[in-house]
Amino acid sequence: MQSEVWQDPELDQVFMIDAEIIDKIVESADLKKSETVLEIGTGPGNLTGALAKKCKKVITIEIDERLKPGLKKTFDKIGNVEIVWGNALDVLEKGKIRFDKIVANPPYSISEALIKALFGVRFEAAVLTLPWRFVERLTSNPEEEDYSKLSMFAQSFFSIETILKVNKEAWHPRPDTMSMVVRIRPRKPGPDDVFLREIALQDDKKLKNALREAIIKRKGKTKRTAKDEIDDIDLPKKLLDKKISQMSLLEIKLVLAKLGKRKYRLVCFDLDGTLLDEMKYIWTLIHDELHTDRGKRNEYMEKYYRGDISYKQWAEIDIKLFVDKKTSREDIIGLMKNIKLMKGPRETLLELRKRGYVLAIISGGLDLVLYHFLPDAHELFDHIIINRLLFDEDGKLSGAEIPQDFGKSGNKADSLKRLAEKESISMDECVFIGDSDNDVEVMEVAGFTIGFNPTDKIAKVSDVIIRKKDLREVLDHLT
Repeated sequence: MQSEVWQDPELDQVFMIDAEIIDKIVESADLKKSETVLEIGTGPGNLTGALAKKCKKVITIEIDERLKPGLKKTFDKIGNVEIVWGNALDVLEKGKIRFDKIVANPPYSISEALIKALFGVRFEAAVLTLPWRFVERLTSNPEEEDYSKLSMFAQSFFSIETILKVNKEAWHPRPDTMSMVVRIRPRKPGPDDVFLREIALQDDKKLKNALREAIIKRKGKTKRTAKDEIDDIDLPKKLLDKKISQMSLLEIKLVLAKLGKRKYRLVCFDLDGTLLDEMKYIWTLIHDELHTDRGKRNEYMEKYYRGDISYKQWAEIDIKLFVDKKTSREDIIGLMKNIKLMKGPRETLLELRKRGYVLAIISGGLDLVLYHFLPDAHELFDHIIINRLLFDEDGKLSGAEIPQDFGKSGNKADSLKRLAEKESISMDECVFIGDSDNDVEVMEVAGFTIGFNPTDKIAKVSDVIIRKKDLREVLDHLT
């Protein structure tokens, strides 16, 4: 490849001439023959040629057209190299080039602009040679002096690994600083990264407009509700009118702290029809399958609703009807064949736990059903309030333990109040997610309610209604 090329100082040109370092850079990219690689800054083509031997295609961007004759002569013979003439940052912004990985020794002067440009680019991995002081700033931890707004933004998008130090002698002419080769990989966003990324992608906008667009995009809100949500954050007007690019690290931290103050702390779920996808209560299903005395069933149900007997008495009578049928554990498990878990409960619960919520289940259902579908329920929930079936040594149903919280009325609201008091959480900080009429009382006392495929009564007392059988939908409403 050509190495004796006059460099233009205005283009910040230094060319890597150390073949051993070039080989290490290519090796660290772990290229496959099926991949397309983007190079930023072709220069004399030293790295370009090495990449072309390892992958399906190299797309290399060069701004200095004085290099065109030499590069054309070299790469016209190589069928898998495409040279794009122009400014790499402009080319990336247009987003018309598709590639798998980026391997490049870009001009030092565009280091920060390039990292910012990559925020909005899809790629599998990038191996870049950058000034070592810039890399220190890019990879600094929050407690370190070099930590900056760029560090915060970049680390919300990428995992950044330093892999090789490059001495000044590897370049022609020698630069004033040493370099570092880094491997950059996109990472999944954590809870704090979602809005941070949106802000980083809109650094030419005022904070208030960037936040509005982020809320609309991430939460599916209207412009009006997004504006109301921003008003609730209670940020100074002067800060809201500031462009993201002009904000300091401390100001970005202030915004994140305000956004991170969740209004709710405890999330409580119903079981039947919410965590489980079924058309009727489990009690009704068991009665119907066992063919218990329908007259007695209706008699005691009416007594309960008239207030003649307590919820505990009603539940114990129903259990006795099951016991009289010599019902076993296996019988009840067998009745669950037509019940299935709602889509997405485990992912939803794990994500909410990751976001720091206290999780509970308050249900008039049965523990055997819960643990059949979620065997690790005690690990997923902080609190479980549900009717517990008792079996003898032969596996025959012998009775049940009814939660004391249900008291005379069986009202789930009493249970939620007790849990909130135990966790030192106000009722305004409690969320209840349910679907059926017996959730009305608890939803009337909770601070925020989600009707999940709700009945008409529940729909009337719900702050949010979800009509989709996928529990992951609730995550959009609980930041």
